[in-house]
Amino acid sequence: MSGEIDFRGLTPRKQWEASTPRGLIDTVFAQWFGPTVDIYEITDIASDLIGDRYRVVYRFRVRNDENDYICEQTAYFDEVDGKIVTLRILCTGFLPVG
Repeated sequence: MSGEIDFRGLTPRKQWEASTPRGLIDTVFAQWFGPTVDIYEITDIASDLIGDRYRVVYRFRVRNDENDYICEQTAYFDEVDGKIVTLRILCTGFLPVG
């Protein structure tokens, strides 16, 4: 993986940043959910284009050793030549199901 990406993410307790695809995977996504979280079902997904910026909203179910949760994220991204160059994600955090 090469190139640069401008990533910013916000979860209820932390701000996340990365500037390379590898940094995004290794530093952010490997830690964001952690090894004990099982993402097991996508319950909803929608996407559209706002001007020339893409928006994707997705809701999914996760579980860990303690309980099941629902989580929603909204992502905004820009692409150049088929590659994401700017990515912003806002996450609800884990919300109890039911």
